[in-house]
Amino acid sequence: MANRKRIFEKTSIILTNYNNEEYIYKAIDSILEQDYGNIELIITDDCSKKFDKDKINNYIDKNKKNNIINVDFIINDKNLGTVKTLNKALKKATGDYILFFASDDKLANKYVLSNFSKVFKSKKYNIITSNWILCDSNLNPIKNYKSTLYLKIYNFLSIKKLYARMCCSNLFGSGATCYRKEIFEKYGYINEKYKLLEDWPFWLSLLKNKERIYYANFDGLLHRTGGISESSLVTETKKQFFREMLQTFNFEIIPNLSNFGLLSRFKIIRSYYLHIKYHEKYIDVCKEYETFNNLFDNKLIKILWIIDKVNPKILEKIKILNNFNKIVPITFIVTLMLIILIINTIIINKYFLIFLITLIYLIIYYFLSVIMRFVDIINMRKK
Repeated sequence: MANRKRIFEKTSIILTNYNNEEYIYKAIDSILEQDYGNIELIITDDCSKKFDKDKINNYIDKNKKNNIINVDFIINDKNLGTVKTLNKALKKATGDYILFFASDDKLANKYVLSNFSKVFKSKKYNIITSNWILCDSNLNPIKNYKSTLYLKIYNFLSIKKLYARMCCSNLFGSGATCYRKEIFEKYGYINEKYKLLEDWPFWLSLLKNKERIYYANFDGLLHRTGGISESSLVTETKKQFFREMLQTFNFEIIPNLSNFGLLSRFKIIRSYYLHIKYHEKYIDVCKEYETFNNLFDNKLIKILWIIDKVNPKILEKIKILNNFNKIVPITFIVTLMLIILIINTIIINKYFLIFLITLIYLIIYYFLSVIMRFVDIINMRKK
């Protein structure tokens, strides 16, 4: 045991369950198969209609290896919601690293905890996120929640820019994210003014406190679609979840709008509007529309809103065009100089000349694109 602890920091896995006993054994299997050597397992149940603790405990005892050093249960006698239940487990967790996910999902493969541990040891960051893979009802992979290309780019953004992106929408997957324990010791637990939404508001708070969420390119969690956020059934639970999505804007984001530049502020306002439009099918959003209308206290914001209504995302298109326009004139000038030099040096066939101009232009353009991308990455790292 002592030797294992020297090799492996303890990882606490919190498995949260609510009315998902039919799926929980697959989630447990994905934990028991981990090749990591020091695991604490805490299973919570938020007053499910059916939850057989003894049966689950016996299943774990029968199938676990010696890497499972402790198993504990937190069973609510009344429904408290995801956040309060999770906080109870977080206070009980003793691991150096903490990972939590829902019992209808499962870890992507047996290397997940080892991969998190390797990244924590090689990086100074306190929060590591990985690939959150959306699956069908049988946990067959469909697609990644976010493109790995975008996730890699997020690592090069300054924390301020990452925070601005996160203010528009949730970028990462909760169950595919692991924390050092000191995160909760330093900043406290998840805000209990939310009942169901445990990730987005919490991450906004951490980013605001200059804690980077670092993306590591490995598969972390298989997420079964059809949960609270994806289900087509408009239950009271789903309505509560949607209310909390909008409350995140009202409590965490809108009060801090003045801290952003004009374009970032506009993007956040536009995202808020799109969230309202989507959720109005399910819940009353009258107060949200009132809040939204009060955000147009800046004439430039009003102008940008009108422009965007005529041509959606025109500002992003202009920005991309501007970036490329830096390359085009330079490429043209350098190509022209080279062609003049070639013409004055040798006699050349006009058809071959056309081919040569095109070839030189493309080579220079590609070369400059790579260099400018490299410079952008260096600049982002400096920030």
